[in-house]
Amino acid sequence: GFATSTSLKKVLSGGLAVRYTTNEQVAGSIQVLLDAATAKRLGIHGATATGLPKGTPRLIVVGTAVLVTTKAGQGTLKIKFSPRTAARLKHTHKLKLTLRLFARNASRQSPQTTTVLSTVVLNP
Repeated sequence: GFATSTSLKKVLSGGLAVRYTTNEQVAGSIQVLLDAATAKRLGIHGATATGLPKGTPRLIVVGTAVLVTTKAGQGTLKIKFSPRTAARLKHTHKLKLTLRLFARNASRQSPQTTTVLSTVVLNP
């Protein structure tokens, strides 16, 4: 699960803090996704997120962080937004973002990939 700071101002200045827990060594990434309609309204451009479950509205990638762990445990990653994206997100009152964690374990015998989606709502 992710628990993150939910103050928009804090997130735009210092990045979105994402807490993660893993039970083994993993490599992957965390993406911050914004629904395409909101992005368009705010004039934010980004790559369309692919590989989402059927029926998910179109989402665009507004931030990414690489996740690499050497062992099981917990940690926090900060995902920063580009200055241009941050400037445009400033004008929203309430921002709903989707976080997508994609991770692969390091096992050769039983390689597994995991994708976890969660939603974060940021208030001013």
